[in-house]
Order: sequence, then C-alpha cells, then structure tokens
Amino acid sequence: MDANELLPIGTIVLLKGANKRIMVTGFLFVDILQNKNYDYCGCAYPEGMTTKENVITFNHNQIDSIYHIGYSDKVEKNFKESLNKFFEDNKQNQS
Repeated sequence: MDANELLPIGTIVLLKGANKRIMVTGFLFVDILQNKNYDYCGCAYPEGMTTKENVITFNHNQIDSIYHIGYSDKVEKNFKESLNKFFEDNKQNQS
C-alpha cells in the first residue's frame, strides 16, 4: 500500500456492516499476538480510548463511509514519504 493513501489520524469512518463510527488513532498496526498486520487502528467515536482492550483494527477495504478527514500537514506528509521510502527499500532488500 502507498502510505499516501492512508487516512490521517483523527479521521472518522464507518466500517462495512457496522453501526458505530471509529476514529483512526494510528496506521500500519501490527498485532504480534495474532501475527497480522492492519492498515489502521482506532477507537469508538465519540467515546475514545477507554481501555487498552478497546483498540479496533481494520483495513482500508473495510471502510464503508468517511465522515471526517483528520488533520494533515507538512509533518504528516513528510512522515508518509518516509514510510514509502522504507517500503521501497524493504522491497529491494527482499528481492
């Protein structure tokens, strides 16, 4: 995935088949216990993070609707460019 396609932190989404909105709190989440990677992690909106067990993980293709786009600035754009460089370097190292 191109990091520039990732939604910014603070974005509010509704997942397919869900009735509760989620706020994106991070991306490229790694669940080491289940050995799975996810595009995003988030929390219920508007309640927020109430316990560490309330982390919601999901992928971009599970999003049905976007209600609000989170804050994006030069710092976030530079971070995503760094992620893309990291992904590209890892692809070349694996070849």
